[in-house]
Amino acid sequence: MKYYCVTMVGLFGICYLFPQLLGGSSGMDVQTLREFPTLAFISICVLAPTLEELLFRGLILDRLRRSIPVYLSIVLSAAIFALMHGLRASLFPIFTLGIALGYLYHRYDSLYACILFHFIVNTIWYLISR
Repeated sequence: MKYYCVTMVGLFGICYLFPQLLGGSSGMDVQTLREFPTLAFISICVLAPTLEELLFRGLILDRLRRSIPVYLSIVLSAAIFALMHGLRASLFPIFTLGIALGYLYHRYDSLYACILFHFIVNTIWYLISR
């Protein structure tokens, strides 16, 4: 079961990082948000936080903090998290979010707290973007 979960998270990561492999684009545009609001909400506010936290805090940060100091592992996982979201003007805010999520995971040792916080941030962004 452990290897299945790692494989699924890895496949998600590959598809998320390289969406062109599946013929997609790297994010939802404003038109998609307007045409399919329920699908957009589920994707942005429920699925993305859950899968991203499983990958970035549950897998990457967890592995990094076993081999390097915890604060360095938080910064490194936050940098990977930000770069995965693309090189845009929002790179620094996403990096900062990654730091906050990494600290939250370190402080409470809970993915649930990270998923909830990520859900709240994405929901606020979703509501503002509409």
